[in-house]
Amino acid sequence: MSFTLINQRGRDCNSIRTFNLTTPTPVRGLAWDGSFLWASGNGDLQQFDVSTGALLKTVATTGGETYDDLTFDGEYFWGPVSGNVGIGQITREGQRINFIGSIFSASPIGIAHDGHFLWALYVNAGSGFYDISQFDPQWLGISRTFSTGLATVAGLIFDGEYLVTRGVVVVSQTFYYFTREGQLVKTATEGSATGGTAFNGLAFDGEYFYQGLSV
Repeated sequence: MSFTLINQRGRDCNSIRTFNLTTPTPVRGLAWDGSFLWASGNGDLQQFDVSTGALLKTVATTGGETYDDLTFDGEYFWGPVSGNVGIGQITREGQRINFIGSIFSASPIGIAHDGHFLWALYVNAGSGFYDISQFDPQWLGISRTFSTGLATVAGLIFDGEYLVTRGVVVVSQTFYYFTREGQLVKTATEGSATGGTAFNGLAFDGEYFYQGLSV
């Protein structure tokens, strides 16, 4: 078993509370499906009740695939396949029903859904900074890309207004808020609640952020 600390934060990064999850495999990505928090583990998806931290169920993914991050579009999950430049579309039962391959120059480490489009966070090998790209899974093309100008970030969510990513330094967490046009409009920094290893997981439930640390 693995242990994951979830830090629940307000939209401006302020820490609300922390709680522990006991997970069957180490967590990589987080997503909110409207009712429950989900995590992508090594070859599985895990569903949790955030009010208690209880593990509700675990489902194996197609072919034992591992997803480095996770987002939910209202019906399906989407996640970057670990060690691959592709994105999978996944049911709540863990079945991959679609695969988008080779439209990014590197493996994404963050993915978000804004209600209409998907967005991916990945490193630009030429600049060394992370790019964020908007893409439409229907026509399998990138429609917009901007550079974050940041070299050490992970995770991506859409909070209803901004695309949000965060720095990977655990001791002092900085969140970066971008418009969908690529403008950095604000940052917010707060010390982490505890030590640990940051991973890609970020989720937003319409009111709070959920950020994960492996401890």
